[in-house]
Amino acid sequence: MKSLQKIIMILMVATAVATIRYCSKPTRRNSEIVVGTSADFAPFSFIDNSGTIVGFDIDLIKEIFSRLQTEYHFENMPFETLLTQMQFGSIDVIAAGMSHTPERAEHVLFSTPYIEADPLVIVTLSNNKTINSVNDLSGKNVAVNQGYVADLQLSQKPEINLLRLPSISDAVLALKHGKVQAFVTGGGTIKPLQDALGSEAIRLISIPELQEYTALGISKKSPQLKEKIDMVLQEMQKDGTLTVLKEKWHLT
Repeated sequence: MKSLQKIIMILMVATAVATIRYCSKPTRRNSEIVVGTSADFAPFSFIDNSGTIVGFDIDLIKEIFSRLQTEYHFENMPFETLLTQMQFGSIDVIAAGMSHTPERAEHVLFSTPYIEADPLVIVTLSNNKTINSVNDLSGKNVAVNQGYVADLQLSQKPEINLLRLPSISDAVLALKHGKVQAFVTGGGTIKPLQDALGSEAIRLISIPELQEYTALGISKKSPQLKEKIDMVLQEMQKDGTLTVLKEKWHLT
């Protein structure tokens, strides 16, 4: 019994430490804008071979705040903590391939979407011919990235056995080693998957009825910042900068 109590105490302490670690406030430097990201979701935000955070959202933020002549810095954290940190007032903007959903809109202001009506995609190994639509996922083990739109959408389908994983690389391993029969993700993540597994090794099945709209999240305490960001996004759309960035990160 004492051993069991010790184990329970250790688990409670470990949980508390993890909570403090992930919910501690990011560093705020003077009046800088704090941009929260989760660098495990290529091509939107990820860490390259040199240890630098790169990606479409990173380039997007750099361009936006360069045009606004506003100082900012990035804070990298788990995706599932981003909204909480924004509610704490610790971050001002979320740039992490975040999809606009009604549930999230209750807690955050969304910018004008920079990717619209992007269908979710089922990814299977090329030798799997049994999955050809979302209906074929019934009874299957299916990987999703925790907290992303595929997780939110497929959570409404209890007949699917979801395996919620923190990153694309984890999903790739699960698919490669047969722990899941499919991985459902946004269309923007296909290029990293093809690079990791090989384009000939996977099959892609679009789910047109399940779509996502990707945007930046802005604190509800900063409606004026949202207006400024939307203005710059419109400028970037008109002058072709958005198209150039999308082509760079294979989002077209």
